Amino acid sequence: MANKKNDPADIVVDDGQEIKINGMPFTEAAVLAMPNGKQLWGDGLASKAKIAGRDSVRKTISREVADPQAILGTTADVTQLNAAAVLALISAFEKGDTFPKFRAAFMGTIEALVPPVEGSGDVYAQAQTFLAGVQSGDIILTAAMKGLPKVIGEMAARSTGVANILIAAQISAQAKAQEAKK
Repeated sequence: MANKKNDPADIVVDDGQEIKINGMPFTEAAVLAMPNGKQLWGDGLASKAKIAGRDSVRKTISREVADPQAILGTTADVTQLNAAAVLALISAFEKGDTFPKFRAAFMGTIEALVPPVEGSGDVYAQAQTFLAGVQSGDIILTAAMKGLPKVIGEMAARSTGVANILIAAQISAQAKAQEAKK
């Protein structure tokens, strides 16, 4: 174990009495006896504080904003709107050889994919109201708070992580199917 470099993310403190390194519990005395033990113990305490802070923020969001399922639903809605916008752009590029034709094709596709709700105003008015809210500070985008590099990094890491699990599941299913044929 002394030869392996431990990632602080793999070190978790339980009740301040033990830390887990790669899932295995160690007492403070045992950790301090290890090479770099003082650093490992400090990393474990820092990891515990980070996890507690993150959990506290998540509980506050769940209590004051929405539960995780509702936030996931909103995320799905926004993702679908983004997909609709991309599809509308693709369609408009094909149909519009001038800007007015492009604009008409884009907006026609947007309104066909996401029809306006009666009394909600047109898409332009809704977009202007939303953007004005962002500019005034009445609407705060979490991505703007995090910053583009962090958002892209999270997106890349989570997408790759999920994709790797899906790939492994697909390979496993294929292997099982092959076994069943034998």
